[in-house]
Amino acid sequence: MNYLLSSRKDHRGYLYINLYKDEERFTRKIHRLVFETFNGKINKQINHKDGNKENNFIDNLEEMTQSENIKHAYKMGLMSHVGEKHNRSKLTNEDIYEIRRLTESDLNQKEIAKMFNISQQTVSKIKNRRRWNHL
Repeated sequence: MNYLLSSRKDHRGYLYINLYKDEERFTRKIHRLVFETFNGKINKQINHKDGNKENNFIDNLEEMTQSENIKHAYKMGLMSHVGEKHNRSKLTNEDIYEIRRLTESDLNQKEIAKMFNISQQTVSKIKNRRRWNHL
């Protein structure tokens, strides 16, 4: 069985590959494969020092606890307590501008909510700047 190895991005922006053995597929993140190849198996998280999830060179990778990794992400501007960089955000800044624009159109809030897969209440809070008021 021949397979072409190619990387893809997961929903969080990390590169991964699928490896096959005896027709069984194993999905692995590239940064973890690189780090563990040179340092052995670890139980902590692997951090990208420069914050670039596509820079998987060994000198850009380091072992960290989850707490240290989160602090690093805030320091690098990769995470935020507000807006699209919040770790649970479903919307981008552009989505917010578009929602506000649409609330001034003939569409009702329920229709807008369906377009963005959010609740009508969230549309109302965005429109009235009770959510995403930093924009």
